[in-house]
Amino acid sequence: MDTRVIERRQHRRVDLVEGQVEVRSLEASDQGKTVTGRTKNVSLAGCKALMASPFPFASGTSVTCTVNIPQALAKQFPFVKLIAKGWIVRVLGPADAPAESGSRRHTDPQGDGAEVAVAIAFTGDVTTLATVGGY
Repeated sequence: MDTRVIERRQHRRVDLVEGQVEVRSLEASDQGKTVTGRTKNVSLAGCKALMASPFPFASGTSVTCTVNIPQALAKQFPFVKLIAKGWIVRVLGPADAPAESGSRRHTDPQGDGAEVAVAIAFTGDVTTLATVGGY
């Protein structure tokens, strides 16, 4: 039996644990609500972020996502800011436990500032901004 993993990603994913991410809902029901967090990794196809719990958006929510690269890391990336439209793919509850399916809001029952992991997939509408000279 072949146990090799087949890589289906089209874009390389890069760990970015110091980046800031801002997610804004495009849904009329959320009236442009915006939340911020920190990135775990990013690619041109999407990103994974850590957000404070409770996270207000459910899987499937259309969003715009802005990823800011810290100045100290700017030399390692071909861009300093990435802006993309996309959607929430999944929300994992505190300690990476799956959040309740079908729930509109994912809450932190202990109220201890726990974070949820959020996977965001980008559409083909991705804009990157670079600095002059790549710094």
